Amino acid sequence: LKLSVIEKMNLKCVIRRIRTKVDRPHLPQQPVANLQYSYRIKNALVLLIGVSKYSKKQNLNGVQRDITNYRKLWEQKYGYRVLPEKGTKWYEKEEWTFDEIEDFIDEKRWELLNADKELAHDALIVSINGHGNEQGILPSDFDAKDKNKKKSKA
Repeated sequence: LKLSVIEKMNLKCVIRRIRTKVDRPHLPQQPVANLQYSYRIKNALVLLIGVSKYSKKQNLNGVQRDITNYRKLWEQKYGYRVLPEKGTKWYEKEEWTFDEIEDFIDEKRWELLNADKELAHDALIVSINGHGNEQGILPSDFDAKDKNKKKSKA
């Protein structure tokens, strides 16, 4: 079974939630207005990745502006925690290899938990901006001619 980075992370989060049996009293007990599942996100963790420089494709000029706008939206309007934080190696990064995208998500997914290993956030939002299509996201080092290079599927 081959899973993408996001699918692996989602699966791990679901397993962790089942194992810890987190009590979530803010979730409604009854469906709301014909919606099967609905609740208001109050404390999301947001991961922002902006791939704007490529080795084999045209660079994208607006990605960093988009990341700045997303950061303002999630932090200022909604009050969510947004990563990467200023001063880290990931902040304002423009070139992201497949392995770096995977490493960043793998490293930061642990931020969903507090010191007691309980969920500290009620949602995870991952925004990956750059070249891509319905088959996946293209990392900076993607080369269509190299069959060994990976494409991040999200």
